[in-house]
Amino acid sequence: MKHKAKKCFGQNFIKDAFFLDKIIESIPSYAKECGIIEIGAGLGDLTSRLLDCGNLLAYEVDKDLTHHLLNKFSTDLKSHRLEFVFCDVLQVWKQRNHLRDSPYILVSNLPYYVATTLILKALRDSFCQDLIVMTQKEVAEKFCAKSGKKGFSPLSIITESVGEATWICDVPPQAFEPQPKVDSALFKIHKQREIVFEPLEKVIKVAFCMPRKRLFHNLTTHFSQKDVQVAFETLNLPLNIRAHELTTQDYHQLTRILRGEYYDEQT
Repeated sequence: MKHKAKKCFGQNFIKDAFFLDKIIESIPSYAKECGIIEIGAGLGDLTSRLLDCGNLLAYEVDKDLTHHLLNKFSTDLKSHRLEFVFCDVLQVWKQRNHLRDSPYILVSNLPYYVATTLILKALRDSFCQDLIVMTQKEVAEKFCAKSGKKGFSPLSIITESVGEATWICDVPPQAFEPQPKVDSALFKIHKQREIVFEPLEKVIKVAFCMPRKRLFHNLTTHFSQKDVQVAFETLNLPLNIRAHELTTQDYHQLTRILRGEYYDEQT
């Protein structure tokens, strides 16, 4: 099928068989029990491989691909191994906070312009068990960075809070059609726990608002200086420490203190 990729949907179709196989190799065996969701079926190259890994629900926002996908996978649709939903997946999350009513694994070559938003939505989705996603390399680095390492950011903290991120491989522009102007990467997030996102996100957003400034200064732009002072003393943090130098556990403790929960736990 000849289809002109649309910039408005961030379409860069993964065509290289080696990297398509790397995605499949990264899918855990229990996918056959819980099922798979693909965001952005595109031309169906990844979709066809995913069918061997478990029941598949595939979302596609580009309505011009409807006819092609329904024809290409007519047999799989009839056997109920595959279901297509032609809509903006963000609207589904907006309406009901989850993409399906049972556990699933998200596998996707995500459009660059909305990749971060989609990953954060999946991390909040209690039915999502794992994510195996391809994104711009810079975005992947932020999700996979470990405490104290280069690139450690709010996205790293959210990821470490819910589970563990694993870098799988770099992906060059030549693996796509059309070729993007930046490098990509494939990585996996295995979710291990659910958290309350809002309080933590509030603290880390303020903490990283001015990365070159001291953490103490950044926090006092939103919280009272007295409360921040108490938090630093409780956690034995030096006044000159910067946001990227704390661990994820530090941020959870800091959040509890600033919310007044820490002392309740100690009594």
